Amino acid sequence: MTVATTLIIGATGNTGKSVVNTLSKLSNTTIIALTRSLNNPIAKDLEKLPNTQVIEKDWTTVDVDFFKSHNIQKVFVASHNLPSHFTDESLLYTAALHAGVKYVVRISTFVHFIGPASPIYYGRNHWAIENLLSQPEFKELQWTSLQPNFFGNTFLVTAALWLNKYKETGEKDTLKVMLDEKEPVAMIDPDDVGVFAGHLLNSSDYTQHNHAKYVLAGPENENGRSVVEAVEQLAKTKVDKVEYRCDDWLEMLPSMGYAKNVMPSIAKSSSLFLWTGRGSVESSPNSKEVTEIAPPKTRIGENLIKLCESMGA
Repeated sequence: MTVATTLIIGATGNTGKSVVNTLSKLSNTTIIALTRSLNNPIAKDLEKLPNTQVIEKDWTTVDVDFFKSHNIQKVFVASHNLPSHFTDESLLYTAALHAGVKYVVRISTFVHFIGPASPIYYGRNHWAIENLLSQPEFKELQWTSLQPNFFGNTFLVTAALWLNKYKETGEKDTLKVMLDEKEPVAMIDPDDVGVFAGHLLNSSDYTQHNHAKYVLAGPENENGRSVVEAVEQLAKTKVDKVEYRCDDWLEMLPSMGYAKNVMPSIAKSSSLFLWTGRGSVESSPNSKEVTEIAPPKTRIGENLIKLCESMGA
């Protein structure tokens, strides 16, 4: 008899590696971790885990035959948010449905982004995906959608770059901080999201989570000042110049495949949500199930340390 398998899409990405590690510890199930490159250092680490097979494959090409040939029963999905997002993810779920997959845990986006009239274009995509999966035609495919707060590693990149340079050269450039100086945001470590997803995938009674939409937030509120304090503590020196509400990262998006017409929409994610307190613990609290099963624990200092290590600091 073929062993039932759990497929992890985005296994070497933001949340995926933590899902694989968590599930490998919790279960003896066979895990297939997809990666775009077997030479990825994270992929090499995942290969060492028990019951884990790493396969090099573009997840947008996963079809009914792939699902059936590997007897995949559960799937974790961390999609991209490029303009082709809805097409790619809906194709995947249609194939999963027809292949007899039983349960999907997917990463959505920040809860306040999601809606049919959201100014954030990929928030509308996630709303459409969740509604697609809610239709009667998909009743045989059970699913849970995770709606995480702003990812800490994304909004701490500039701080990690500052620390790297200071460690290497002793130079103190202007510290560019993506957050507002004072407005609170409960940034979440992607690893904490992966741990919760791993617990869901390991659940023997995942039906209790069917059609659930769980909000995940970091353990406490932070702001731009918190980032500066964390940098100063790790660098053991004072930061002389700070620029808050930095949006230089928008300039990198075209090279990553984002079309010009969606750029204003992405920019609004900061001005309408990140810099207005909408991502605070109070505005976006963890769902009860998250608190009960695997509450996020990683604070800004630990998140920044891990990010620096991953960037070679």
